[in-house]
Amino acid sequence: MLQNYDFGDNLKTFDQVYELIATPEFDAFKHGDDWNKFVFRKWFILNNFLVKENIECFWHFDSDNMIFTNLSTLEHKYLDLDCTVQCHGDCMKGFFTNQKIVERYVHKINEVFMRREYISEFKAGLNKQKGPLCFSEMTVYKIFNKEESFKSVRLSKIDNNSSFDDLICRSDGMKMEKLPFGEDSKIVFMNADGRFFCISENDNKPVEMHALNLSWTPIYIYQAILKHFKKNYKKPQQTFSSKAKTLSQIPVPLKQKFKQWRKSLKKKLKA
Repeated sequence: MLQNYDFGDNLKTFDQVYELIATPEFDAFKHGDDWNKFVFRKWFILNNFLVKENIECFWHFDSDNMIFTNLSTLEHKYLDLDCTVQCHGDCMKGFFTNQKIVERYVHKINEVFMRREYISEFKAGLNKQKGPLCFSEMTVYKIFNKEESFKSVRLSKIDNNSSFDDLICRSDGMKMEKLPFGEDSKIVFMNADGRFFCISENDNKPVEMHALNLSWTPIYIYQAILKHFKKNYKKPQQTFSSKAKTLSQIPVPLKQKFKQWRKSLKKKLKA
């Protein structure tokens, strides 16, 4: 339970120095809570958990990542690193080999929020921007990466014709398609053996995905992927088939259609 690890001077300091820094278009509140604040706080909670449970090596992903591979079979590739990174190189995610890298990041979060001149300059710059933008964990990670010394590698690097997805709605060197309501998505083939493949733009070859980052993707896509995986992952491996169904061919449930129509209607009424 999160509350079992929600303690300590670092967290008290964070709760004192944190402030929501965002454009008016940024939707920070979900169910009455500032989710951007939670994204920061979870690192403090995670650090307390690691220390209390005496954990050094571990995997950590956001909950919108769907994992299809036994991750323990990949750990040997990253043992000489401190951590791996995701989010196009802007956040620590994936495999960590030591708790101290998280502790250092936690201290950096508090320290950056207390840089009053920097925060004032960031706010001034943000006021000139339009769209849903905010001061986030990725903002701090960029500073952490610039000012601290540690070893990392991007998980999205293709290795042995396989990779981790950085963000499904961006190409990252893979071929793209449109979902039924116009959302951008990598072309993801749902192979008959429960594996998922994208297609490299460079050489047109299939790349097996160990995980898909489904941020900004309709929830029915999550459900269809999970259903396909659970039904087929125990089958013997089969060669990649270009005739396999892709995400754009997943039928849109009626509930999702109504949701999209309602959203479109709201936009038209606002216009």
